[in-house]
Amino acid sequence: MKAKLSKMLSLALTALIIVSAFASVPFTASAAESQTEAVRVSSGTTGDCTWTLNDTELTISGSGAMGNGYPWGKEITKAIIKSGVTSIGNYAFYECSSLTSVSIPDSVTNIGDYAFSFCAGLTSITIPDNVTSIGDGAFECCAGLTCVTIPDSVTRIGKHVFWSCTSLSSITVPDSVTSIGSAAFYYTVWYNNQPDGLVYAGKVANNYKGDMTDNTSIVIKDGTKGIADSAFQGRTNLSSVTIPDGVTSIGNEAFFDCTSLSSVTIPDSVTSIGNEAFGYYYDYDNPDHGKIDGFTIYGYEGSQAQKYAQDNGFIFVAYEAPPQIVTGDTNGDEKIDINDVTVIQRCMAEYAEVTDELKVIADVNGDGKVDINDATHLQKYLAEFKDVGLGKQ
Repeated sequence: MKAKLSKMLSLALTALIIVSAFASVPFTASAAESQTEAVRVSSGTTGDCTWTLNDTELTISGSGAMGNGYPWGKEITKAIIKSGVTSIGNYAFYECSSLTSVSIPDSVTNIGDYAFSFCAGLTSITIPDNVTSIGDGAFECCAGLTCVTIPDSVTRIGKHVFWSCTSLSSITVPDSVTSIGSAAFYYTVWYNNQPDGLVYAGKVANNYKGDMTDNTSIVIKDGTKGIADSAFQGRTNLSSVTIPDGVTSIGNEAFFDCTSLSSVTIPDSVTSIGNEAFGYYYDYDNPDHGKIDGFTIYGYEGSQAQKYAQDNGFIFVAYEAPPQIVTGDTNGDEKIDINDVTVIQRCMAEYAEVTDELKVIADVNGDGKVDINDATHLQKYLAEFKDVGLGKQ
């Protein structure tokens, strides 16, 4: 009996030793993740890139675009994106509220939708010089963000990009931006400090702020390049708008529900008109919205204005096409002769004003200036050297 009891105790002691030995070996969940008392390290792939998370510091590298989402989790405090990454994916750092530092390389050209939305810990960010597009809501609700400089490479800013960035007091929007989405700057210190009336962001008519009185007429200032999405949406008292030549983009629903607006003249410079930009209003009995009866669009034949009118079933009234500029026709008589040479010579002698239009017409050799070489070039043309490159632009 004693021998049997001794044998059982011996087996139990052996089992305890084996269990204790296994308990002292660190557990590894997978080849991609290890756990120690101090540091958590994990890694994976996202789109064309790889990522490594060392405790709360994230490093992303690769040659191409990041994927969408955040496979690394939300606990990160620092993100380093290596050169070679070309695009930051949609929702890449969404709700990473502890994130305080982000390094973005010059190789990045696009920041995706809601990429840094709700990153409340971010106080500043540098957008690199090669970014051309900032996606919808990219920095939405970044309550700690105080200042942003957008580089000259950017042409498009999406909707709600800085919406509710409640500490954002300084925003620099370059002249390169021609398209801005709706409510891009709402609930920022910068926007709150803008006076009532038409608010501009760079060269874009961003939106009308404050109350609008009956029969309001708006003249958009010269030099404007774009009209933002929903810029005048719901302004039922707007009765007329003047859009200057030079505007290239009119955003989605820019003049939606402007029911007092019965017509609009759209310049030939406009190359893009968004969905329901003109002539539509809210009709709660019609899910496709209502159309303003008799809404009329004035523009040039073959223009984007005509296309919008035809695509949406509005009246189109055409103007005659503007005269083409003929290089070398410096006196505007629609022919090239010795009188045009004389105009150039008078300009060189400062007897005549050199306007911007004349600079285009008189620069017949295309070197960006008006001088004796242009007069010589024109004289050769008149002497039947037809290969000098004169003609219609």
